[in-house]
Amino acid sequence: MQLVFALMILHNGEEQPNRTSYWEDVDRCKYFSYRINKQSLNYYRGYDKSPVRAYCAPIWVDPKETNILQ
Repeated sequence: MQLVFALMILHNGEEQPNRTSYWEDVDRCKYFSYRINKQSLNYYRGYDKSPVRAYCAPIWVDPKETNILQ
């Protein structure tokens, strides 16, 4: 097992498990989370109005069965 950071995508407050990516580096994960949230902020003119949000969560995965991005 390996500790990685899962980039979790939410649409209208519901997690989208088929949209999760796994990152070796928390800073890379946070970069994409920030960009997704910022894009929504700019497009919808308010973070609370955006239907799409993202965050990173630490999770243990089997590296033989999971594609881990760098």
